[in-house]
Parts: sequence; C-alpha cells; structure tokens
Amino acid sequence: MTPDFMRALDLAREAHAKQVDKIGRPYVEHLERVGKATMQKVAHVGHLLSDGEISAIACAAVLHDIVEDTPLRLTTVRALYGDEIADMVGLVTKRPGEVYSAAIGRLVVSENLGAILIKLSDLEDNMDPFRRASLPEEERPVPEKYRLAHYRLAKAANLLGYAVPAHTVTTP
Repeated sequence: MTPDFMRALDLAREAHAKQVDKIGRPYVEHLERVGKATMQKVAHVGHLLSDGEISAIACAAVLHDIVEDTPLRLTTVRALYGDEIADMVGLVTKRPGEVYSAAIGRLVVSENLGAILIKLSDLEDNMDPFRRASLPEEERPVPEKYRLAHYRLAKAANLLGYAVPAHTVTTP
C-alpha cells in the first residue's frame, strides 16, 4: 500500500466516521469492500495500466463517496491528491440534480477504466444479496436502475479490456 493510499483511506475513515449504512454497519466498511473489489478487478487489467494509475484507482476507490456523502468537495480531493484521483472521484459522483442514468452515461462515455471499475464494484456491493437480505423487506429487491447501470458499465469495461464475469452481469 502506497503512502497516498494510506492517506486516502485515513481521510475516508475520518470523513465517514459517524456514518452507518442502511443495515447499521459502519459506512467505512462499504468503502473498504469497494476498494478491495476494485483492486481485484484491476489485477485482471494491470498489464493495461501503469503503477501510478493502479495507485490512483486504489485511492479513488476508497474516496468514491466522499463528495456525495460528506461536506468535502471535489476541489479538496483535487488539492490533496491531484487531477487523476479527483477526476475518477468526480466521474463516479452523481452531481446535484443529475438523473442517475445520465450520471452513468457520463461515466461510460468518459472511457475511464479506473472509474468504471470503481462504479462496478460499488454497484456490486450495493446489489449484494447477502447484504440486501438484512434490509427491510420492501427494500430488498435490487432497484432496476442499478441493474441497468451495471449492464451498461460492464459493456463499457469489456470494450476497455476488462472481461466482466458473465455470471455477474444482468441484462437490461
């Protein structure tokens, strides 16, 4: 783990410290799961990326919700971590007033493999049936917007060199 990654993880833990997810678990656990899942995906495309890009993806993965869910802004991420990490965080951040499908479309057309892998990992964590089983019954079904977003992002990742396992992709 690089010093930048440890700084990013520390910032994420601090910024999300008092937050819990929908089932009452510390929110930072979601960030850590997304970071781990993203890096597992990166391992399959590492030959397409430089060490610097891999490090930036790891940082952006643990920071992926910092702009949406904390008072920190993208300008702060940019000042602390530079353009590459801030650009990925910005790509996976739904902007105020932005329709979810438009946010996914913006990410797809960016062709930023790192950001796409982060969002795929985020969606997969949000759609995890074992975690969803702990939600109130009416919230257990996976929202259709997540299924469609995952499908669109999986197609984009495939075009960029990441072979999304077929069993994880739902059709629109």
